[in-house]
Amino acid sequence: MTLFLAWSLKHLKCHQKFVLQHNRTLSSISSSPVIICGAGPTGLVLSLELARYGVASTVIERDVGPTQHPQAHFINNRTMEIFRSLDGLAEEVKTLSPHLNEWRSFIYCRSLSGHILGQVDHFPGQVQPWNEEVSPEPLTHLPQNRLLPLLIKRVKKQPDLITLLMGHSVESSKYQSGCVDVSVKSLCSSKHQSGCVDVSVKSLCSLKHQSGCVDVSVMTPSGQMVTLTGSYFAAADGAGSRVRKAMKIEMQGEKSMQHLVNIHFFSKQMGQLSMQRPAMLYFVFNAEVVTVLVAHTIREGEFVAQVPFFPPLQSIDEFTEDVCLSIIQAASGLSNLVDVQIKQVRTWTMSAEVASRFSDGHRTFLLGDAAHRFPPAGGFGMNTGIQDAHNLAWKLAAVLKGSAGTRLLHSYEVERRPVALANTALSVANWEEAVRVPQVLGLDPKAAKLANQIVSSAPLSLTWGKSVLESILTAGRRLAATHLGPVEGWRQAQLDRIFKSGESLRLQFPNEDLGFSYKEGAIVAGVIRNESPDDGVRGQRRSNYEPRAEPGCRMPHVWLEDRGWKLNVDSLLLSAPSEIKAGTLCREDAKESHLEADHLVGHVVSNLSISSKKCTDQPLITATHNIMKQDQEWSVRRLSSLDLCTRAAQHADRLVLIISNFTADKPLASNACDLICAVTSLVSERKLPIRIIIVMESEVALGVHSRSSHEIHQGLLFRTTSDQHLDTSHSSVSVMHDVEHRWQKVMQIRGSLAVHLVRPDGHVAWRWLRDVSASAEGLMNTSEINNIAHSVVHALKEICCL
Repeated sequence: MTLFLAWSLKHLKCHQKFVLQHNRTLSSISSSPVIICGAGPTGLVLSLELARYGVASTVIERDVGPTQHPQAHFINNRTMEIFRSLDGLAEEVKTLSPHLNEWRSFIYCRSLSGHILGQVDHFPGQVQPWNEEVSPEPLTHLPQNRLLPLLIKRVKKQPDLITLLMGHSVESSKYQSGCVDVSVKSLCSSKHQSGCVDVSVKSLCSLKHQSGCVDVSVMTPSGQMVTLTGSYFAAADGAGSRVRKAMKIEMQGEKSMQHLVNIHFFSKQMGQLSMQRPAMLYFVFNAEVVTVLVAHTIREGEFVAQVPFFPPLQSIDEFTEDVCLSIIQAASGLSNLVDVQIKQVRTWTMSAEVASRFSDGHRTFLLGDAAHRFPPAGGFGMNTGIQDAHNLAWKLAAVLKGSAGTRLLHSYEVERRPVALANTALSVANWEEAVRVPQVLGLDPKAAKLANQIVSSAPLSLTWGKSVLESILTAGRRLAATHLGPVEGWRQAQLDRIFKSGESLRLQFPNEDLGFSYKEGAIVAGVIRNESPDDGVRGQRRSNYEPRAEPGCRMPHVWLEDRGWKLNVDSLLLSAPSEIKAGTLCREDAKESHLEADHLVGHVVSNLSISSKKCTDQPLITATHNIMKQDQEWSVRRLSSLDLCTRAAQHADRLVLIISNFTADKPLASNACDLICAVTSLVSERKLPIRIIIVMESEVALGVHSRSSHEIHQGLLFRTTSDQHLDTSHSSVSVMHDVEHRWQKVMQIRGSLAVHLVRPDGHVAWRWLRDVSASAEGLMNTSEINNIAHSVVHALKEICCL
C-alpha cells in the first residue's frame, strides 16, 4: 500500500498544520454554554446555528483535521433550506455542485466502459435539480470532504462564539451521585521533529453534569488544568459514539446488514470515460468484481468503489494496493488504466439502528450518526443529522436566553426520534429495492451473507474457509456475467421491468424530505375551524410532496415580496421624539427608485404625517435612518416564506406570527391592526418575544399597492402613536405580498382568515382559521379579536413551556 501510505503521511502533515491554525491553546479557551462532541457536518452545523442565535459553543473533535474521505455526498432540499441561513452556504454549495447532467442517473453495467444493463434518470424532463414550487433550494451533489471546509470557514469567522478543538476525544463516562463524569483525551500538542509537527501528546479530561452546568476539566502534559464550563452537552461523534456508549444508551435495530470496503481513489482516465455517460452511481457486475462506483467529482476523477466484504473470513489486510488496483481496473473495463491514485481504504458496516433515547433527560443530547445509522440508500444519514442540529439549536438558544422553559428541550427527542425511525425504515426499503437488480442476476447479497455465516461457522481452518467462500463468490459472479441463451432474454426483460416501473433504487424523496411532520412536541393543536380532512396517511410512503400547513409540518414554500412597508418599533423607543411613544412607519422604495439610504430617509420622513403634523425632528430622522440600514436586506430581496422564520438578522430566535388572507376585495385591515395591537399588548405585558408578519395578496401585476396594505399601515401608525401605554419592544411587524398568488392554495386557507405561529426552525407550531366567506365584510368584533390574541399568547407559552 505504498501510495496509500504516502498519501496518509502527506495528509497527516496537512492535518497537523490545520491543528496549529484552528486550535486555540487550552489556556485561552473560555467557558461556553454548549459543548459539542464531533466536528462533522452535524456538529459544525449545530455550532453555526447556535452562533446565529448568539449562543457560544465549544466543539471537540477527536481527529486532528477534517476527513479527506468523501463519505456522504447527496444533500436534499430540506438541508439546503437550512444552509440558506448560514452565511451564504447554500449558494456556495450550489456553485461547487456539478451540473445536473453529471449526476442525474444511476447506471447498471458490466463495467464503466462495457455493456449497460439499464439506466435510470432520476430527473426526467428536468434541466435543473429543483422544483421552485416546493422549495427555494435544489438538491445538490457535494461530497462531505468538500462540504466540511465550507463549514469550517464559517466557524473561523466567529471566534467569539465558536471554539474548535481538533484532536480531542471523549474516552469514558460513569454515572454517580446524579451526575455524569466523562473523560476526554487530548490528542494534540505541538512537538517539532524534522521540520514537521508530531501530533502525539495525551492528556486526561473530565466532564461533569451538576449544579446546572457541564464542567470539562483538561489537564495538559505540563500539569496545567483548564476547565470548560457549559450548560449543555451535544454528542455528534458519529456511528461509534463513545458518548452514547458511556451513557449506556442502546442502539435498536439491525446492527449488521452488510459489510463493505471503501476504496477512495482518483483517476483522470476513469473520469474522462465517465463523462461519456455520466452518472452518480455505477452498479458494476462482471465475472471479476461486484461493486458500486460512486462518482463524487467526475471531472476530477474522484471515485469511491464500494466492495462487499465478508469478515471474519476476509480481512482488510487482504485489500492490498495491488488487489485494490485490480478491482478498480476490472470495474473500469480498461486494459490500459495507469493513472489510479489510491487515497484511502477502509471498512464500514451498513446498519439500520436508532438509539433507544436521544437524551439523558437532562443536559446531554445525541444527534446525527450518534443517534441513528441508516443504509446509504436514499442519502438520509447526513441530512437527518443536520436537521437534528437545526431542531435542537433553537431550543437550546431559547432556553439559554430565558425565553423558554427547560421542558422545551424534552421535545427534541419526542420530535426527532420518530423521524429517525421513519427514515431508517425508508432506507431499508430503499436498500431492498437496490438489491432487486443483483437478485435478478443471481447475486443476492442476503444469500452471500448467509453463505459467509455458514462457512465461517463450519469446522474448517481459516485457509479452507476462505477458499470455500471465494469459490462460492466467484461462481456467483461468473454466473451473473455469463450469457445464458434463452434465459438471458428473460433476465433482461426482468431488469427492464424493474427500471421502467421505478422499483430500483431511487434518489428523490420529496415527500419524506419535506413532508414529514411532528405529531407531538413543541406544537399546539390550537383552535382550528373548517379544517380540511387529512388526505393521506402520515408516514405512508408517497412519491409526491403535498404542502401542508398543519401544526408540526414544515412551513410550505411560497415566494413573497417585501414592498418595504414596516412598523419599526425597537430602536425608536430610545431615540424617537417624545410625542412618538411606540414607533413609526417606514416605506422603503429602494427597489423601485434605487435611492441611497440618506436620500431615502428624507423621502420617507418628508412624506410621513403624524397627527396631521410633518415629522422633521432630527432624533426621529436618525432613528429611521438606522432602522432602515438594519432592515435594508428586506426591501431588496424576494423571500421564501421559509426565510421569514430563519433569515432575519435580528430576533432570529423568536417565533413568528403570520396573519394572512387579507385581500383588496376583502380588506380586513381594521381587524388586522386591532389583532396586532392586541397581541403586541399581551406579549409586551408578559415579555414574550415574537415577530409579526402580515401576508396579503398582491396587485403587483397592476402596478399598484393594494388598498389593504395602505389601510393596515395607516391603522397601525394611528394605533401605535395614539396608545401611550403600548410597549412594542417585544415585537416587530412586517408586511409581505403574495406576488405569485399561491399563498391561499398552498397554505390551504381559501375563504379563511388565518393565523399561524411558526417556530424558528420553520415548522408550524399552532394555527387558527376563521371562515370569512359567509360574511361580506368578514369583520370580527372586539371580543373575538381579544380571544384570538389570548389564544396566541397561550399557544406561545405552551410551545415554549413557560
